[in-house]
Amino acid sequence: MTMNKVALNFISYPPPKKIVFYRYIIIQMSRNTSFPLPDVPLVDLATGVEALETAYLNAEERSSQQTNLLSKQEQAIDELFKMLAYYVEETANGKKNIIISSGFHPETAEFL
Repeated sequence: MTMNKVALNFISYPPPKKIVFYRYIIIQMSRNTSFPLPDVPLVDLATGVEALETAYLNAEERSSQQTNLLSKQEQAIDELFKMLAYYVEETANGKKNIIISSGFHPETAEFL
């Protein structure tokens, strides 16, 4: 049996796509009984996504301070979602359908 892993390519998404993807994961995880106790509380992830969106909208002004803030916020939320991805991977025990049910994509998914 192949042990599927969670694809981490979401780290390279541009901020607008990342914001949408992260919100989708939060929705999927919040109604998923396969993942009862995520390592990172979903409310903390939602707060982080809101902060990323605010930083992105403010960075559209192109000031170096706002761009730096966006970069820091993006790195911070990416780390939290990587932690969540590892939790999903471990909890799913390599089962592709369970990984997909979390909102994440398995590494071998054709829709990456």
